[in-house]
Amino acid sequence: MLPAYRSWPISREVIQGHTIPDSGQQRLNNDNAFVRQYEIEGSAGDSSAKVYQPQNTAHSEARVTDGHLEGDYSHPLGDNIDDRIAKANIQASFGPASQHIHWALVAGELLYARYYWHGAIEDLNMAIDLAPRATIEEPGPIDVENENPVSTFIQLSTTQHSSASPLPPNRGFSTRSGYGTEIETVLRCHNNLGCYLGQRYLRLGNTSDIDEAIRISRFAVNITPESHPRLAGRMNNLAVLLGHKHAHQRTLLDDAVSCAEKACLLTPAADPARAIRLNNFATLVAEKNSFSNAASGHVDEISWMQDAVRSASLQSSHMATLHYNLGLLYHARFGDLRSEFDLNAAQDHLFAALRSEKSTGSVRIRAGRAFLSLPGILQDTERAISAAQTSTNLVAESVSHSLRSTDKHYILSQAVGISSDSASVALHLDQEDAYSALQLLETGRAVLTSTIQDLRVDPSSLKDCDPSVADHYIKSRARLDAQDANDPFKPVPSAVLNMQVAYDGQIARRDRERGLSLAIQQVRDQPSFETFLHPLSEIEMLNAARDGPIAVINVSSHRCDALIIQMTGTSTIHLPGLTLSDVQFRSGNTHCVDALLWLWQTTVRPVLDYLGFLAPPYADQSWPHIWWIPTGPLAGFPLHAAGDHLGRNSHTALDRVISSYSLSIGSIIRTRQRPSLGTATRVCQDAVLVAEPEPLGQDYLPHASDEVDVVREACQSVGLSCFQSPNGKGSLLKQLESCRIFHFAGHGGADRDNALESHLLGTELTVARLLDANLSSRPPFLAYLSACGTSQIQDKRATDESIHIAAAFQLAGFRHVIGTLWDVNDKLCVDMAQRFYTSLGKEGLEDGSVSRALHFAVRDLRDEWVRGEEDAGRGVACVRGRIKLGVHAKRANALWIPYIHFGV
Repeated sequence: MLPAYRSWPISREVIQGHTIPDSGQQRLNNDNAFVRQYEIEGSAGDSSAKVYQPQNTAHSEARVTDGHLEGDYSHPLGDNIDDRIAKANIQASFGPASQHIHWALVAGELLYARYYWHGAIEDLNMAIDLAPRATIEEPGPIDVENENPVSTFIQLSTTQHSSASPLPPNRGFSTRSGYGTEIETVLRCHNNLGCYLGQRYLRLGNTSDIDEAIRISRFAVNITPESHPRLAGRMNNLAVLLGHKHAHQRTLLDDAVSCAEKACLLTPAADPARAIRLNNFATLVAEKNSFSNAASGHVDEISWMQDAVRSASLQSSHMATLHYNLGLLYHARFGDLRSEFDLNAAQDHLFAALRSEKSTGSVRIRAGRAFLSLPGILQDTERAISAAQTSTNLVAESVSHSLRSTDKHYILSQAVGISSDSASVALHLDQEDAYSALQLLETGRAVLTSTIQDLRVDPSSLKDCDPSVADHYIKSRARLDAQDANDPFKPVPSAVLNMQVAYDGQIARRDRERGLSLAIQQVRDQPSFETFLHPLSEIEMLNAARDGPIAVINVSSHRCDALIIQMTGTSTIHLPGLTLSDVQFRSGNTHCVDALLWLWQTTVRPVLDYLGFLAPPYADQSWPHIWWIPTGPLAGFPLHAAGDHLGRNSHTALDRVISSYSLSIGSIIRTRQRPSLGTATRVCQDAVLVAEPEPLGQDYLPHASDEVDVVREACQSVGLSCFQSPNGKGSLLKQLESCRIFHFAGHGGADRDNALESHLLGTELTVARLLDANLSSRPPFLAYLSACGTSQIQDKRATDESIHIAAAFQLAGFRHVIGTLWDVNDKLCVDMAQRFYTSLGKEGLEDGSVSRALHFAVRDLRDEWVRGEEDAGRGVACVRGRIKLGVHAKRANALWIPYIHFGV
């Protein structure tokens, strides 16, 4: 089915002036009519998003990709968009009362534009909160051709409301008039608010937002006269909103197509808006035809899109959107007709979209992702490598340090698969150049991880830097990384509307980011610090393998490879038996014996054989240690458990190596750079233990308390005092700041829709909250998460970022984390914990001891399973998850598989 393409964000909104047709309209700030014109200039990497007044003052409607906004502008608000928003907001609050609505419209549009640039949901919420609420009650017909008063009641207000709650009742002042200035202002308010709510629906999925957006937008269309120059734009907006909502409701899609068609018919051929309205119409028709299985061949849609591309200015910020949609239409037709012409056309237009530098990274990233996934691109080596490099750089540049983790996650979710496809392109060009492929993977995936860990580099790494420069950097990053709740640098709340507090916080973060960028550059200007926080050099990658080789398993539709990092160099192992389609097919059945054997034959054995790990080490030898970094959908597979376990022939990973996992090569390096247990100064030496046997709505876990008792005894035996939090209540985050070990026994919840909402049930510990925590100055040693799926990624948009509960604990500052790939057996958890902590107690709290303790505990339980000593496949036992053992016998038997280690 052809996806809906009409709403991809654009690089910038070019809003040109248009004379308002209300004859009596006056502006009070000066004697001239206000100019409704602004243009946001800059590139996707321009963190300040400068705003300039355009040179010409041509008059036309204001548009964005998913509709047009309507507002008018007075004198320049300043070159910086932050300044312009602040000034508009002040005018909306403290300026002449007659202009409050006007300036609220201005501030809302600027906030909306900044949302497109930077992706901060706060900006969109503030635009909605600031939007004037307006209603029109119609006791009788409206005389739309003149401005003589009729019985029409208008109500306007600038009300505040929570972004998570329904829109409040309208409040404000009222007047009576016919269709004129007041009604037109009301309709502009409706139009803009509809656009804002529609965008928030796309971002958050709240149906109340799209329902309200359609209601007020439909009202604006119904009230606007047929002859009004803004009717076409309002119909275009309504069409887009109906298209968002249709969800396979044919009537809504029919209405959307009808509105889009009329918008095009009402738009003059020379109107700059014609291109984007043709785009919306063509993609809605394509969606309708796909929904009805109509064999149209997309002839008309492609023709309309070609017309749109021809009619758009080469300098238009919409050009990337137009090329992108046209490329997807050609690709869809290639899928039906298998025409080489269509495939070539798809490649041409998607590549053109990627290269459209006047667009935001968002649409360009989508274009790059689509281009890199096309069949046959490896034959066009020049464009393929250009697309690979451009796309991965755009991904890295798309998130700024000032964005919150939720915003970063949303932006990066659009880039899933780009880095893997890019690496496969690089390997196709030169299979011996593993470093280039690794660079692309490190640049384009685990970006959220990198932005967090870069802010938490151990200050001791700057001991040879100029003390004043190092101190300035440390203070600058502390300002940016500080939590809002206790941030000493947070600005004093202003009285300028309720939204000003949120606005101040957003501006403060952006100012701090600029300060941090300057501080980083000052560090780089110091001798021997030229590469500070730059992408990893080859030497740094090789040093990351000092304690054992690293194997990055890259999965792409083009090819699959293992990229090996050793102290002596990097190398590549082509994996012809591993395919993306096989990984996707087996992703729901990773636990069975057949899957372990397949994983061994296609992936793990070729790597271990290449490294010379052909058999178990002798009794007097140390066990070799390998770090696995799976990419894409392979991230949920148990590489550590791959093998022919029932053959008793040592053809298994468990019998040859100790396995650990990592989010990226950079993550290994950053974790090692943190203060170790021996050098960190801690408040106390406690182990924090939590048993949560029965959170609300979950099965009772009778052995969770037994497990905590076992752990307490083990910790006390090595001199650690223990604090048991009562059923996870209280501030666990605060307790984590002063512990060496955190052990949780209970239920885990991997969220299918939003990885940041994954959490330990019965506690406040969500992924989002952990990512915002910073324990790296006094890093805890170990988090043992004995619950279901704590290393599981249910949200498929998060595979490239490897966002799950265990990863969040490591990013928060824990040096080692034990997690689980899926559901775990309640009774076995006690046995596993006892074996693990007994071994850990014997070796001591050292880096290598954690992975060894888990390895031998898992291996012992595997041996018992092979001998048939554990009867886990019969009967019904509680699991820390959503299924009951006994439903899947093979899964029940292999209870030892899901436990994995993250760390150094």
